[in-house]
Amino acid sequence: MKVGSLVIIATVVAASCSRQAPSLAGDWDAAIVNLANAEVPFRFVIGGTPGQPTGTFVNGDERMASTSGSFNDGQLVINFDQYGSKVIARLNGEVLEGEYNRTTRGASYPFKARRALARPKDPNPPQIAGDWKIPTPGDKYEKAWLFIVRQNGADVSAAIQRVDGDTGTLTGSFRDGKLVLGHFSGARPMRLEVTARPDGSLDLLEDGKTPHTAFRVTDARASGAEVKDPTQVTHVKDPNAPVALTFPDLNGTPVSLSDARFRGKVLILSLTGSWCPNCHDEAPFFVDL
Repeated sequence: MKVGSLVIIATVVAASCSRQAPSLAGDWDAAIVNLANAEVPFRFVIGGTPGQPTGTFVNGDERMASTSGSFNDGQLVINFDQYGSKVIARLNGEVLEGEYNRTTRGASYPFKARRALARPKDPNPPQIAGDWKIPTPGDKYEKAWLFIVRQNGADVSAAIQRVDGDTGTLTGSFRDGKLVLGHFSGARPMRLEVTARPDGSLDLLEDGKTPHTAFRVTDARASGAEVKDPTQVTHVKDPNAPVALTFPDLNGTPVSLSDARFRGKVLILSLTGSWCPNCHDEAPFFVDL
């Protein structure tokens, strides 16, 4: 009986081990479908432990990390409390399929990811690094946007700067003569297809349906398209007047800019929101200051 009991116990332990959650750690080629019905590619990194995974949206040097996660019975849940959102997906073979749930912030985005594989890149891609103007003749407030491109071989990172903010870092690589850039950091998802034309301009297709043309800032064809300086758009009526503000702190205690503890000190007043991607972008600069 003792021998038989040992065999039974060993069998149960072996079966239990075989049912342990598989490791999802590593890089994943992910994509969501945004509200414009465009598939937006991005890099998603899973870390942590099998039972308590972490997730990070990667866009070039930008990283947005999760706050908590779980993986039970084949279902992955990774929470991004800073956005009040979460990735919910099931593991089907080698593919994660599910949604990016934005809770109260709008409809969910379909989500899919598969383990990242090394794919060949074009050995001699077009050289598009530099600053470009995107004329916007139909826009009421702006005549042009600034398109900033950085390139290392076939790898490209870029951003479109508008007067009300930027797109975040768009990343991608030239493959088979095509360049598809994507950005998703938990907010402002965007897909941008870039085609270099023989005349030196760029054809841009935003989210699969909105065309744009970009010209280098030195190109005469862009001379009439002025890019607004965001620092000159918003200003105070009287720059010499002191700013007056009183607001409760996290404990409910009123704090005023005129409080004695602030006298003689440089103050930074930042109006921010957890849901605001540009606010997340600026936070590291405040930390440095």
